[in-house]
Amino acid sequence: MKDKFESIIEKIKEEDFIGEYFAAKILKEYPEIKEDFYKKYSHLEDKVKTGFFNTFSFLGKDKKLIEFSFRILDEDEDDFVKANIIKLIGEIANEDYIPRLSKFLKDEDRRIRANAVEALSKIGDRRIVDLLEPLVKEEQDNRVLANTAIALSKFEDKKEVVNDIFKKMINDPEKWMRASALYAFGETGFSEFYEFLLSSITSEDEDICRNAILALIGYSEIITKNK
Repeated sequence: MKDKFESIIEKIKEEDFIGEYFAAKILKEYPEIKEDFYKKYSHLEDKVKTGFFNTFSFLGKDKKLIEFSFRILDEDEDDFVKANIIKLIGEIANEDYIPRLSKFLKDEDRRIRANAVEALSKIGDRRIVDLLEPLVKEEQDNRVLANTAIALSKFEDKKEVVNDIFKKMINDPEKWMRASALYAFGETGFSEFYEFLLSSITSEDEDICRNAILALIGYSEIITKNK
């Protein structure tokens, strides 16, 4: 079993998504390796820890893994690792875990807050609305606001709230706020901001232009899908 565990670590250390995919294939064949991971977690490099959690997202729901993930969130001090764990929880948890995830909406680290919003969005229960709406006024981070807009757009009666978020973002002087708004347009397909999307394609700023093009592709796919 030691060789298989080390094989997974080698795959995880590869610099692309494919390595994690093949690591997941090994884990599917030898699920007992997860027990080794639980035991050896504290001795692993941060990159390997993160890679394991990314790999687990291929394996589906697992209550023991969810509980282990929450325990690590309380113990690990690395914010990058914690942000990735929260992202995994969104992939494999259900609405029972909303209260435990919600506390990370107030974390000092913006990546953790953004991933907490994304995780709650993937769970998708109506209860997330009351948790996310306060962020519209309180939050100043571009990624957190963009993810909040995407999450709330799933609820028909929250379209106006999402519009307010987008208005706030596209009128912000900070370019990353506008760039993140464009990303969110591509995920939601909101027609109200189509003109802003089109005008951003000709922006001299490469980041704005790139996000506008990607958003237009996403927007087109949503419109085509809904026809």
